[in-house]
Amino acid sequence: MKILSLSVALAASFAVIAPAASAKTSIRQAERACTAAAKELPNVKSVRATDDDQRISNAVADIPLRVRHEDGASSVMRCVIDRETGEITSLEAAEG
Repeated sequence: MKILSLSVALAASFAVIAPAASAKTSIRQAERACTAAAKELPNVKSVRATDDDQRISNAVADIPLRVRHEDGASSVMRCVIDRETGEITSLEAAEG
């Protein structure tokens, strides 16, 4: 009986600890956050995250975005998001 209650208590403690250890922002969450932020910019008609040239590390996700403007022009932006906090640290036009 003691072994059973000990294993249940141990399993419950892992369930509480495990989510905190793996709370990094996923790639898809980063794409959604960056897309939503870019859509808030003036004169933006549509935004699409692309898999081209994504740079992902444990600390940050660097997501390229294809942006179509109201006047029909298009551009590429880069969005950098901190994976620990989920905060966007940079959203600017891509060079090149």
